[in-house]
Amino acid sequence: MVSCRIRPLVPTEVCMRVIDFVAIREEAIWDVSYNIWCKDVYETLQACSLTCHAWRPRSQFHLMQLMSVRPSLMGSRSFDDMSALFNNIPLLKNNIEYLNVSGKEIKIPRFHLVPFKIYETLPLLQALILSNGFLYLPTPFLVCIRRFARLTELRLYRLTLLSDNDLRRMLGALRNLQRLDIRFLEWSTTGSKVQCQAQPRPTLQSCVRLRFLRIRAESQWITDTRTIRFFDWLSSSRVLSEIEQIHLPGIMLIDDKITTAMSRLIHAAQTSPRVDSVVLNLGPSTELAALYSPLASLPKLTHLHFRCPYDGPILVRLADLLSTILSRPEEAMHSQIHLSLDQYPHHTEPPLECWEKLDSILQKEAMRVDVRCEIIRVVNLDKPVVWGDYYKQERRNGWAEEVKKLFPKACREGRLWTVDCEGISRNLRCE
Repeated sequence: MVSCRIRPLVPTEVCMRVIDFVAIREEAIWDVSYNIWCKDVYETLQACSLTCHAWRPRSQFHLMQLMSVRPSLMGSRSFDDMSALFNNIPLLKNNIEYLNVSGKEIKIPRFHLVPFKIYETLPLLQALILSNGFLYLPTPFLVCIRRFARLTELRLYRLTLLSDNDLRRMLGALRNLQRLDIRFLEWSTTGSKVQCQAQPRPTLQSCVRLRFLRIRAESQWITDTRTIRFFDWLSSSRVLSEIEQIHLPGIMLIDDKITTAMSRLIHAAQTSPRVDSVVLNLGPSTELAALYSPLASLPKLTHLHFRCPYDGPILVRLADLLSTILSRPEEAMHSQIHLSLDQYPHHTEPPLECWEKLDSILQKEAMRVDVRCEIIRVVNLDKPVVWGDYYKQERRNGWAEEVKKLFPKACREGRLWTVDCEGISRNLRCE
């Protein structure tokens, strides 16, 4: 009797490579769309882990790189559940790279227990995410968090802190911290009296040396005095002496105080020989003269991203800023300039002279600059924008053609690029 043994059509090794390709890291696509990772990547890996026995280990390896728990002692996904899971399957400890402690849907998140409970099970944790809740920082918290010798990345999402001093002390306790990501942080209203008191600029030196800094925030947090003091601490404590990337797309320069603080921060980054990427959000009525010298003195800068309103006066100031930055020796030129122009209903169409001035600066032969430009039109302020659908619709409606008309000289030189919703760069000269 002939045996009917079924052989796989695709070798298992090839399937493993496909799973590795699908399991793109979460931070690599965060700026494009977090839903891509949550829905597509995560659900695909879950399906792969249930497909067959051969696929399960590799799929689970990627699934367990990011683990989420709740800051509570009891209930589902609590600290006790995490400890019980690792006691039953000790090998899973080696897979965890990111631990997300989220206080969402919890009345009283116990964030002050994080250093104690997590260190018992994950002493070699590399990245920690704290999100959604009030972060109380007693002295035992700061003492115990120093034990995380391998922790190099910290993300703070939608947290509320009492003062900038708490934030500085927590960062100073993580001596090996290299990546800091702050999104929509809030200051407690009970600590509002602290910001009214006249305090000197913090000048204490820190052992922390950041390589990557990214901050997004709302206008109320940006204009708070505690925020200005935190930026001053970053500038004066040598935390940025080895910085490589400064991404501040959510810090709109809406007044002179925050603009001056950003100028000092970029000036402090001049001590680092590795700065190659800067992202700034220019406000509608801010003088940019304070940024001219700090940005022009970064010799290794290869990527410069400006997000600004689609408005005539700010485009004129942007042209002056680019002209100052790009008037440097040829070997120090930027390789890519990214312009994101936000057009809201109250914005008027900039005059043609503004576009001609920008185009003339970007097309000069000595510059050797690639330009990526996108115009983001927000028609209805009450309706949220789904960026993936927006990019598709704009590309169908001739968005690229409009950009080519605004920058004809840069387009003819082959320096004008655009990026579609899939993240694919396209040279507009070839289209």
